[in-house]
Formats: sequence, C-alpha cells, structure tokens
Amino acid sequence: MWPYLAALLALCAFTALMRDVRIPGTAAILLANWLLCTAVVRATGEAYPWSWFFAADYLAAFAILVLLGRPAPWQAAIGAIYAAQLICHAACGIYLGNTAANYYGYHFLKWSSWAQLGIVAAWACYEVAGSRWLLGRGASSSHPGATGASRTSR
Repeated sequence: MWPYLAALLALCAFTALMRDVRIPGTAAILLANWLLCTAVVRATGEAYPWSWFFAADYLAAFAILVLLGRPAPWQAAIGAIYAAQLICHAACGIYLGNTAANYYGYHFLKWSSWAQLGIVAAWACYEVAGSRWLLGRGASSSHPGATGASRTSR
C-alpha cells in the first residue's frame, strides 16, 4: 500500500510540469482514486467495499477518457484496465458474496493498479525521450549546428 502511494506521488511530481496536460492529469486522477478508495476503506471498516470501488473506478475512467480531452492510446490502455477492474468489482462483490473477494479481488486490483502506474510512467518517459530526441536532431532547436549540416560543407 505505501510503496504504491510513494511511486504514485513520485510519478505526480515527475509529470507535474509536462506540456501535455493529459499526463499529469492522468497521474493526478490515479492518485485521487487511490486516496478516495483508501478513505472509504478506513471510514467504513470494510476490507473490500466493492460498490464504492466500482463507483470510484468508473468516475476515474470517465475523467481520464472524457474530461482530459481527446484520449491518447496510453489513456485507452488505462481505460481498458479500468474496465477489467469494474468486472472484477462486480464479480467479486456480487457473485462471490464478498467473502473470497478480499483475496482474489485484492491481488488483481493491486497488480492492475501497478500496471496503470507503469503505463503513465512509460507515457511520461516516452514524451521526455521524444522531445530530447527531437531537440538533438534539430527539429525544435535554433542551434546553428543542429540541422546536421557540417560547417565545412559550405
């Protein structure tokens, strides 16, 4: 629980100043979702309040896919994981009577949450590496030698 929060906070800090607001927005929504679900668990005393989790994950997916603007493929992957999580909440909460849900649901949700975090981290790294590559190639640089032409070729 705490390692995930630490990684999520680090991701939010890393993405905070990125130009594409969808990246820090997605990270912030993942953080808000985690905080809301943790608060519900502490407030209700239930280990797996699946109906609350279902609602929180639905709203988080809606915010990431609709409210942040035209979704990138990275956001679509996160949305697909949210769809799987919604199925998990419904299956564990309704069909398993919330008894086995504490075990099976927890492990699936834990690893799928880490996958979402990894997708946002990969997206952020891709954007950072892509912008550095472009600057190195001269596409966005005003440096005279950035065009690739040699000074001696004149």
